[in-house]
Amino acid sequence: MFDPDSDRAREVAADYAAYVVGGTHAEIGTALGQRFPVFGPTAGEMHPDHLDFARACRDETARLFPELVEEIDAQAKAAGRSADDVLWHYCLNVGAPPARAAGTGSANCSSVGVMTAAGPVIARNYDFFYFETWRHLVTVQPRRGLAHTGMWPGLLGGRYDGVNAAGVWVSIHGGGCRPPAQASPGVAFHHLCRI
Repeated sequence: MFDPDSDRAREVAADYAAYVVGGTHAEIGTALGQRFPVFGPTAGEMHPDHLDFARACRDETARLFPELVEEIDAQAKAAGRSADDVLWHYCLNVGAPPARAAGTGSANCSSVGVMTAAGPVIARNYDFFYFETWRHLVTVQPRRGLAHTGMWPGLLGGRYDGVNAAGVWVSIHGGGCRPPAQASPGVAFHHLCRI
């Protein structure tokens, strides 16, 4: 049920923040884990088949971007969770996270990129669900690799969008779904933005 007063109150109370973290990927993960709680089902709360699938997705992520797995492991540890207890973040649709709050709203984000005489101009709106209260604009300056700035909603290792030091911009929009019965392990959408 649509309740504009409740939605407005949640929007005003949302956690907006902007900050810079840097160092090795493990140091970045530790800094984020100390700043931000880890959410999502633990390994014990996931179905064994889904747990195996999430491990296979983690392995695929490690093959393509091992530093990201290092960062996620460090973030989990700093937040008091084990690496197994954050496997859900490698495959979000293998089990629903615990409810953070009931809410209404929609998620119909839009983005646009235009090339001007002065260079590219990019814009993005966030049509967050009102229960998504963590809205952090993070600049990451890794010791090795390109720095980037992007929106971080708390998904370990992930971003909804971002622009890196080479000027590459990526933005994702999703509606969410369940994987097909014969899904192949891969890299989660929010990790693709990082890669």
